[in-house]
Amino acid sequence: MPSLFAALASAASATVDAVYAEGFTIEGRARPATPAGRVDVNAGTVPSTVRVSYPFQGIWIAVGAVLHAHGRAMSDATTRGVVAEQPMVDVDLHSLLERPQMGDIVRRDDTGERFTVTRFKAVDFGRALVMLAELR
Repeated sequence: MPSLFAALASAASATVDAVYAEGFTIEGRARPATPAGRVDVNAGTVPSTVRVSYPFQGIWIAVGAVLHAHGRAMSDATTRGVVAEQPMVDVDLHSLLERPQMGDIVRRDDTGERFTVTRFKAVDFGRALVMLAELR
């Protein structure tokens, strides 16, 4: 049975997503195999035959948004703000079928923009940041 704090954090996460989240779609990508059956590390990624594409909900963090490096119990006045250097999606881990991998494609449903996943970072209390790079 989860602790009271974990249950409250989950409820707060769901409430934040209900207010701020928007739709995204993730497309699993993988590197192709060589004729010998090994993964070709020099090739670009192609749509994965094993991993499925699926929609999820997340909070868009635009380039230039101010972030504060601290825990949830600290006020923003106790730390210096830093500017996000790349676009990100703040996501509840329960909305993901599987952990995004580097090279996966993320589409922002409202605008149609496409991004590639550069990094996945678990933050705290069942949330994570999916760091992205814009596809041109």
